[in-house]
Amino acid sequence: MQGIRGSDFLCFQQARAVGLTGTFRAFLSSKLQDLYSIVRKSDRESLPIVNLKDQEMFSSWDSVFGDNGGKMRDGVPLYSFDGRDILRDSA
Repeated sequence: MQGIRGSDFLCFQQARAVGLTGTFRAFLSSKLQDLYSIVRKSDRESLPIVNLKDQEMFSSWDSVFGDNGGKMRDGVPLYSFDGRDILRDSA
């Protein structure tokens, strides 16, 4: 995959392949990039984190790393780009 850039590009390609627009990045960190830094500082408190069906998973990027230990909202699925619930559907 050629590191984080390659993974980010793969996310971009998969999103475009199913007609999604916007920014899609791999949820990965390394010595050169920590997870917190992949979202602009000005967006960390105000933009919710949603799944592909626009259901809110976290109230903000900051809440992913906040006091609740990064716990996702109960009952909100996490979808792959092809629409499968990756926590419940078999591969």
